[in-house]
Amino acid sequence: MKRILAHSFVATMFAFTAVLGGAVASAQAKAEGDTPKMVHLKDVEGMKIAPMESPGNNAYLQDVVTSNDKEKPITCGMFRMEKGAPLEYTYPYDEMKVMLEGEMDISDGHDKITVRKGDVLHFPKGSKITFSSKDYGLAFICGQRAKDGA
Repeated sequence: MKRILAHSFVATMFAFTAVLGGAVASAQAKAEGDTPKMVHLKDVEGMKIAPMESPGNNAYLQDVVTSNDKEKPITCGMFRMEKGAPLEYTYPYDEMKVMLEGEMDISDGHDKITVRKGDVLHFPKGSKITFSSKDYGLAFICGQRAKDGA
């Protein structure tokens, strides 16, 4: 049941991204003084989290929504790590992760921790992080970067 709920959340966020461009364009086209309209999608299914371009591991990342601020963009999405070779990543931006399901083992070269549902992580710009999982872990991410800038 938990995987189905997380899948529904992920699917909803992906669908939101698919229509956000049109919603933002129409909101920006309104007369000055009008506020942008929110977007609400219901019962969306089927999102897939794309594999990262990092051979040899089972890491997946899907950006979902990005702000329109060109100087300091904020992007959120989903990150999934499955059993397999570790993923090593150096962050050229600040990022936060909220664990939604499963577990991940994470090391920054100083500490090695196991994160679980409800845990929150902050990776400051310049952090060198190693991710692994004995099974899988799913996290919501939010970073100060442009869409597809990971």
